[in-house]
Amino acid sequence: MVTTLPSIPSSESVHLHHFKRRGHDDSSGLSPVGTDDSDEADEYETKAPSGAWRRQLSPCSVFSAASSGRLYAEPAQTLIFLDWDDTIFPCTEIFTTRNYTRRSREWTPLPPDLDEELSAWRQAAGDFLQAACAISDRCVILTNSRPPWVSACIDHFAPNLKEILAKNGPVRVVYASEMMKKSKSKSDEISEKAEGVIIKMLQSLGCFHGFVSKMVESMAAMRQNAPKPHFDLTEAKFKAMRKEAESFYSQYQGQTWKNIISLGDMAYEHDAAKSLSSTRVAVSQPRERLRTKSVVLLQSPSLHGLTLQLRIWSQLLPICVRFDGDIDLYIESSCTPFTELAKALQVPSLARVKVPAVYTQPDMGVKTYVTADEERAADELLDNLPILLHEAVLGPPRETFVKAR
Repeated sequence: MVTTLPSIPSSESVHLHHFKRRGHDDSSGLSPVGTDDSDEADEYETKAPSGAWRRQLSPCSVFSAASSGRLYAEPAQTLIFLDWDDTIFPCTEIFTTRNYTRRSREWTPLPPDLDEELSAWRQAAGDFLQAACAISDRCVILTNSRPPWVSACIDHFAPNLKEILAKNGPVRVVYASEMMKKSKSKSDEISEKAEGVIIKMLQSLGCFHGFVSKMVESMAAMRQNAPKPHFDLTEAKFKAMRKEAESFYSQYQGQTWKNIISLGDMAYEHDAAKSLSSTRVAVSQPRERLRTKSVVLLQSPSLHGLTLQLRIWSQLLPICVRFDGDIDLYIESSCTPFTELAKALQVPSLARVKVPAVYTQPDMGVKTYVTADEERAADELLDNLPILLHEAVLGPPRETFVKAR
């Protein structure tokens, strides 16, 4: 039985209207949520929509506008990017291990045994997305798949997610491939023009008719069957991330970029997030401080592994958002993922958490079976993790990492 503890109290849990009731009516020295200085605060006060002042404020912002940059962890300043396949949706398990067809047009009702086994994952995925939405005003599922892949998966495999992923719901679905259509069409147009020049030149010679015809057919086949290179997938996600970030961090004039989180099972989104951060340095305002947290999760996880991973990150997301720094972490092949997380988040107590090996092993195309002892160990992990995180946030640090000499 998994114990659910109350959410971790935040130092940013004091609301402005509470201060007004206590006699703090002068808001001229107050800084709104997530701003970095008084200039940004003044602009936000005039541009923010009605009710924006009811956002959670840190006590520090009541006394000093200069310290308001500490509010980077507010939902209004936190942008989250999530991959879909094998990060939220058990793609490998369903289509590789269970040999279920990938063609959505051929999908039939799920076998009873698979439908039952997916129930725990459905609940974990819903809880994870709810946790993400609780700490971010813009949670984006960013996929390299073609539309309407995500909605098709939800309709058939996880109808419980329809509400949270509805068109006007709290989670946005963005297809990165759509960002490449315009640039790709221009590239194809240039290539076709070059090919046309060569073909016309050969035709003018008058003696290569058969060769020219075959060359035209070969070029057309090459364009159609050319594999999509790695850099294209990364570039697509980078462009989509940049567009979402520019939109999100323009809620008021002078708003700076503050807190971006990326979770996925491949290097595409990780590299895209790092590129987004590095390119932002060249154009950002001097007072801007962007915290980029990019984590590569388990690759090709089993159904059990993905379900446990979603439950774990439902607990880790709040502390990840509050971490005042950058995170660049690969745990996709780590046998001790919590050791890596403990160092990245600077929470040494997390290193004591042990994940049963069966949950971290990649899906090799064979159905994974979890023993009763392994299942109890996973439940114990989920019971103890909230306690460790509460202690890390509320209590004084009892231990630190010692740098080896």
